[in-house]
Amino acid sequence: MSKICPNCGRKNKDVAKFCESCGTKLDSVINTSNANEKAKSTSGLKGFWNKQSSRGKGITSVAACCLGVFLLVIIAGLLSPGLTALSVESNNISIDNVTTNLTINGTSEPNATINITAADLNINNATVKAGPDGKFNYTLKIPVNVTDTKVTVSAQNKDKFYRSEEITIQRPITPLTINQIPEIDNNTKNVTIEGDTDPQAVITVNSNELNVTNLVIHPDSKGHYKQVIQVPLNTTRASISVTAKSVGKRASNVLTANVTRITPQPAPQPPAQPAPAQPAPATTTQNTGSSPSGEGSYSPSSPESGLSSSDSGTYIGNARSHIFHYASCYHVDAMKDSNKVYFSSATAAENAGYRPCKDCNP
Repeated sequence: MSKICPNCGRKNKDVAKFCESCGTKLDSVINTSNANEKAKSTSGLKGFWNKQSSRGKGITSVAACCLGVFLLVIIAGLLSPGLTALSVESNNISIDNVTTNLTINGTSEPNATINITAADLNINNATVKAGPDGKFNYTLKIPVNVTDTKVTVSAQNKDKFYRSEEITIQRPITPLTINQIPEIDNNTKNVTIEGDTDPQAVITVNSNELNVTNLVIHPDSKGHYKQVIQVPLNTTRASISVTAKSVGKRASNVLTANVTRITPQPAPQPPAQPAPAQPAPATTTQNTGSSPSGEGSYSPSSPESGLSSSDSGTYIGNARSHIFHYASCYHVDAMKDSNKVYFSSATAAENAGYRPCKDCNP
């Protein structure tokens, strides 16, 4: 411990009464060691810390830790290397069905190392160098049977992290259309699917309900296809899916045609006719099968018909399919006599729940 002379600044022994250098009286000089210790205990960080409560010390500690972490992150960011610059001309490229060479263009940093990878093309880290202006290019060999692929382009320069870009390359989709199938009646045993695609395409047909698995058909020279598919009589609904794949093109979207069988309705019974109060003799001897207006009534000779077979009248319906025809229609020849229903007019047939034939169009 020592006393500092207020006149010349010399350090003197703690017990000295006068300065050894200039003789100044030192009685009033405070012991510097004690003064310094006292000052240290009441000022600066230590003084601030001693004044804090337990809760204040906890908050201060957490704040100090957060500040320390923040400063470390900033320092690490300033000291760590950046990413290598990289830009490719396009990330999505479409090519036609015959292209086999494709050049990828891009820019990076001058003299950066560029790596190209494409698993479908058997390319693994093919290396090219960017020029002094940072530009680079690489030509891919793409077989016709490769219809879509992904190419990864990465760049790295000295003392920097690498950066990568992914490029998607696709050929066109095989075109395909399918015609919808009209509803079928209770006697139909097959349907026809048809549509259009590429003349060189291979078409695949599937239907779980009709037990069709990977049936392959080929279109004609104009790209039209047509195929008959059997439909069991106990099948009322089914779906048929069709896809097409042409050389140098991606597979088409899956298209579906639905099969719906119409369940026949029971033949309608003729309305009950009230018995006349005084039947005229002519009513018992004549059997015209029509009302005074001549339309819309049934012949008493057949409970299911509008005319008797002798009135080979004009319109004949099928009690099973509920379709009516002209008497001259070729469908009538194929009907069983027990299924024939005779009508006096198209209106009478329609009123009875029958629909017109699409071939003879009565």
